[in-house]
Amino acid sequence: MTTAFTPDEGKPATATQSAIPNVRRALAYRIRLPLTAVCIVSGVALTVLTRPWLAADSAGGLALTGLGMTFVVSGIAVRLWALASIGLRKTKQLVTTGPYSLTRNPLYLGTLLIVLGFLALWQSPVLAALVVPPILLYPFGVVPAEERVLRGEFGAEFDAYCVRTPRWWPRLRGYVAERQLATGTPGFRREAQCGVWWMFFAAVTIAVVALRGV
Repeated sequence: MTTAFTPDEGKPATATQSAIPNVRRALAYRIRLPLTAVCIVSGVALTVLTRPWLAADSAGGLALTGLGMTFVVSGIAVRLWALASIGLRKTKQLVTTGPYSLTRNPLYLGTLLIVLGFLALWQSPVLAALVVPPILLYPFGVVPAEERVLRGEFGAEFDAYCVRTPRWWPRLRGYVAERQLATGTPGFRREAQCGVWWMFFAAVTIAVVALRGV
């Protein structure tokens, strides 16, 4: 997710409230949640009816489970770090420190890690194929729409930020530490609760995959 919007879906992280209608008019932004929900629900429903690639108790199955949990936990951590870095600055300034100094979209990157983790846990080519459309929608539709808003709000400041900070793949040499992490904000607390739910769903997924292989 770009520096303009928090995971509250539509609430600006660094732009003013007037920017919200602009990005909401973008088709990609309007369809992102329905498309994601349809693809994931359909994929999981079809996946439950099939057998996993590897037996849950096999060496390969255990490796995929370990890899999947590593990605899920990493994604949760990245998203929490991003929310703590935003703190209470989300309507006041362009956030360019902490994870936002490594990549312009740490929240979306964290979400991608979580998605990849669940794909490893589910071991389903059907689910993997169905999540491709919503995954592609973000880099080619949602993020460009958000960045147009940011460019309109911050102009040259945002352009300079884009030059020194990659949109996706983190550039470690550009890291700039934040002055402090804000872990007491409502946004951070909501994200922490989401992290607990992600871990719960991961545990349920592991159990279901084990049953699929019986």
